[in-house]
Amino acid sequence: MELTREIISWVVVPAERPLADQCMNPRQLWGGGRLSYPNFEDVSNVALACPIFKSIVKELSSARLVIRTRQELRMYGCFFADQRTGRRAISIDFRVPPPYDPHELSSLLRFTPNLITFIHNPFGREKYVGTIAKTLVIALATQLPMLQVLILLSKAESPVFDDVVVLMNSIKTLTTLHVECIHSYPELSSYMSAPLKSDITSTISTLSLGVLQYPSLSSSPSYAPVWDKFVTLLTHQNIRLDLLNALIIPMFPAIPAFFDRYGPQLQSLSTTSFFSQYVLAPALKSCPNLEELTINLCDEVPGFPSALPKVKTLRIHPCVDDLCGTINMGLIHSCPLRLNEIMDQLYSVDLPEAKTLTIFTVASFTDLNSHRAWMSNWRTQWLHRGVRLTDHCNSDLGRYD
Repeated sequence: MELTREIISWVVVPAERPLADQCMNPRQLWGGGRLSYPNFEDVSNVALACPIFKSIVKELSSARLVIRTRQELRMYGCFFADQRTGRRAISIDFRVPPPYDPHELSSLLRFTPNLITFIHNPFGREKYVGTIAKTLVIALATQLPMLQVLILLSKAESPVFDDVVVLMNSIKTLTTLHVECIHSYPELSSYMSAPLKSDITSTISTLSLGVLQYPSLSSSPSYAPVWDKFVTLLTHQNIRLDLLNALIIPMFPAIPAFFDRYGPQLQSLSTTSFFSQYVLAPALKSCPNLEELTINLCDEVPGFPSALPKVKTLRIHPCVDDLCGTINMGLIHSCPLRLNEIMDQLYSVDLPEAKTLTIFTVASFTDLNSHRAWMSNWRTQWLHRGVRLTDHCNSDLGRYD
């Protein structure tokens, strides 16, 4: 029976792909490998084979749900309502395209009290920025006492700022929050000047923010294509993110107040070089305990402070646009030029604790190993400082034995 369960699990249970296979842009950095999900028809066919197989499929498939259609949403809703199987669910990846009934999803969440991860990714019109249903926000805030990871990926159903505050304040087990975009914000000056009714405290340690689209593609008049307003509001006197230690933000915010307040807590920072040329260095000075720094290298090369005293790991990714598929072929041939500039900048920084510098050799960096002399020279220089130069598979770069 155990062998049967193992074989069926290959069909039913999502398989984790190695990190090296991933397209590493900021929205995929919330942890671990990416899951390769099972085919719903394959799972159904296995369940029809015999009663024993059906029982095993129900048990295994109820732990990690991938819901793609309204039919699947209703099926799981009925299945969990009739049995205690919903208590086995630890992860839901919701991908049902609109329109669907948010009450059906909210009802399903009532029967999954042990849920640890919820991914909200209903495929919609990417150029349209809509709002997430309030019934779903309330369900997430009140019905999931064990939830640790909340990923809001859909632009078609995005939260307003107050929704994010409610979720951060209400889910007391939440450690990781990803928000792809914010539909709308309160008026900044009046919000910041008035005290809130009560303190907003959050347990999140990792905050991940998405790659924003331009306002011409949005239906919301208060939608902003940068994260500056969001991080400004997080500095409100009544909002406390005391456990925040990792920030993933693709458009670097020119908001010193945020880093003055939360910088000393940060141990990990991932951002792009876009718009960060003059603001990254002063922000990093406010992050004395930073141990990991990841830069997605765009056309601009950021400046760095004279020292990063506790940084152990440095990572350089290709531009976010490259990772999303818009690869400028000219950049493939000029990447040593772009990389050389940021390597020069980093080499001038005092890095007493640095152990590894990783360059992700994907997208426009794919052809990097063809520049052997250049790579070998940089490998030698970094080794003299005790820093290992690697690719994203943890193989040595610039070593040609």
